[in-house]
Formats: sequence, structure tokens, C-alpha cells
Amino acid sequence: MVSGTEQGVNRTITGRAPAGKMCLGCRLVAGMIALTLVACAPENAPRETLDESRSEIPHPALEALEAPLAAALEARRSELDELLGKRHLPSAERAEALGRMGQLYQAHRLLEAAEACYRMAHELDPESFEWAYYTGVLAASSGDVEGGVAAFESALVLRPGDLPAMIRLADLELDRGRTEVASGLYSKARELDPTLA
Repeated sequence: MVSGTEQGVNRTITGRAPAGKMCLGCRLVAGMIALTLVACAPENAPRETLDESRSEIPHPALEALEAPLAAALEARRSELDELLGKRHLPSAERAEALGRMGQLYQAHRLLEAAEACYRMAHELDPESFEWAYYTGVLAASSGDVEGGVAAFESALVLRPGDLPAMIRLADLELDRGRTEVASGLYSKARELDPTLA
């Protein structure tokens, strides 16, 4: 049976209420978190790095959210903190858990914490396009043009033809006054998709 809290989280993520059970995406996220809690990594994972990871993610104020939703987010955050404290957890699994927590924070407009999660996820898994892209989106929306540029450049190294990343990077380059760079990126985007005007 799905609790009211889970329904509130699911409804926020999917945009619709579940029909008596948790949506597939939410079950996958919950499953990934559960799997990462029991995983093991090499012995040489430095304890300091894991502890520092937990302290770099701000604890957002949840008072403005409904109590059940705030409790669900806090429970997920506690699971994440516990997971990050595991000595033997592989970087890619920590990155996945951080990124998924970032998505939950972003869904509830807790953007500072979401961006910190995405940034750390990308640092732990630099081969993940998803975390680089989301870092860029939130950095740009918060006015961190340089951070957004760096993140979108990383994303485009991983997926060179990604039009949204390319256009967002072009927009940021235009904001920086680098019109030639922006023009080149817009032209490349038009070449990849002639329907862009």
C-alpha cells in the first residue's frame, strides 16, 4: 500500500496521482537508493572524501512544504547521507544517488541543494552527461554564467550533438559577450537541425 507521503512525492514527480501503487520511475529511484545502500566499493575509498560530500550539500529549509512531503524528503536525505558515509561504495553509485536526490530537490524548487547534488554527482561520475547538463541548467538559472559554461562544455564533450546543451551554451556565451563563439554554436545547432530558426 502506498502511503500519503509517497503519493505526494510521486504526484509531484510524475504530475499525476498513482493508481494504488508507486509509479515506475519512483520505484526505480527507490530501488536504486536501496541497492546503493548495500553495495561495496574498493577498500581505498578515502573516508574524508565521503564525509566531506555529505557536508557540501546544503540542508534546505522544508518548512514551506506540506509536512508529509517534507518528511519524505528528509527521509530520502537521511538515506543519502547514510549512503555517502559508506566506505566501500563505488563513485558511480554515489553519483547516481546524489543526482536522484538533486532531481527531488529540483522538483520542489530547492535549487541550491539540487545544484550541489548535481555538481557533486558530476564530479564523482564525470562520464555522466545527465549530471553535467543539470548542473549547467541550474548554474545558469542562478546567474552563475561561468559555472554554466563549464558544465555545458563538459556535457557537450560527452554528447557533442546535444542541441539543448549546445543552445544553452550559446546563450551563455552571448551573455558573456562572446558573440563569435555564440554565433558558431547557433550555426552548428542549425546545421544539426535545420528546423531551428
